[in-house]
Amino acid sequence: MKLSDREWGEFEVGKLFNVYRTPFFEKRIDNDGKIPYISASKINNGYNFFVKDNFEKSIFAQNHITVEKINLQAFYQPSKFLCSHDVNCLELKNMKMNKNIGLFLVNSFRKQMEKYNYGYICSASRMKKQKFLLPVDTEGNPDYDFMEEYTKSIIDKKLEDYKKYAK
Repeated sequence: MKLSDREWGEFEVGKLFNVYRTPFFEKRIDNDGKIPYISASKINNGYNFFVKDNFEKSIFAQNHITVEKINLQAFYQPSKFLCSHDVNCLELKNMKMNKNIGLFLVNSFRKQMEKYNYGYICSASRMKKQKFLLPVDTEGNPDYDFMEEYTKSIIDKKLEDYKKYAK
């Protein structure tokens, strides 16, 4: 299974995803809870600390992608989370995202990060217009089945390599 064996198409983020602006929190956030707080970070899946569950209206459900606004650093979020105002949150419109599709999409977003910086941040409105490449099916739609199978094959291969190394 190779990426080069596929046809690719260009898509606008806003056509495939609901793009959510995240709020600015004026009140102090307690960092002794169990819900990840995602901020503008390039490491640890964007996790800054963990918060209590007292931000019900601002907590996002699992299976979303967070994209940091300055460097377009993207992460798949497997569990519910809260994010800072420095992050856009993306939810697939027409299907439920899973881990393998999310990881594939995150890597596609990361390929676009060169043009953004502190003077030109990726606001929610810019994010909606951002274009990126994805493998397509025979009808020209994003091929989510391929994305899932490709990512699964990469993970399975890595696990196999690790098991061989551990022996």
